[in-house]
Amino acid sequence: MALHKAGRVDEAETLYRAVLSRHPLKPDALDFLGLACTQKGRPGEAARLFGQLVKLSPRHTTAQFTYARVLQDLGRLDEALAVYNRCLAIKGDWPEALVNRGNVLSRLRRLEEAVESCDRALERRPDQPVALDNRATALRGSRVSARRRKPIVGCSPCRPTGLTRRAGACTRSCG
Repeated sequence: MALHKAGRVDEAETLYRAVLSRHPLKPDALDFLGLACTQKGRPGEAARLFGQLVKLSPRHTTAQFTYARVLQDLGRLDEALAVYNRCLAIKGDWPEALVNRGNVLSRLRRLEEAVESCDRALERRPDQPVALDNRATALRGSRVSARRRKPIVGCSPCRPTGLTRRAGACTRSCG
């Protein structure tokens, strides 16, 4: 891991592969090699490695989250959604997982569910600009009525300052 942290990803990858050749089911080696593959632009191999890891360690939420992100990047949205759901079943209050789940739902055109996922993320972390933006984007395309659109705590959605990304997301969510 020290090589990896020092930016020597090629050397670290060689070491992870050596460990896995002797211990093919070593969770840390699968995890770190999956990260190295992600960093080196090999998401397909990363997905395979993270898939093995989450089978070995199904309660490893960080591995679930990373696996879902790789699947999302590969466009394997139904699989990514299932993995985010498993991750949230273990750690239901994880704002980043809720936001990413919302992104997947938006891409699947399940916009009301995407809004709900972003709302859950914002309940846990109201100052999350990405959740605000993603919520606003989903709201624009959804059929959620104005009455059902919940105001966001700490956000003035109908005061168009437009000075920050957060303010922009708040004003757009007024629809």
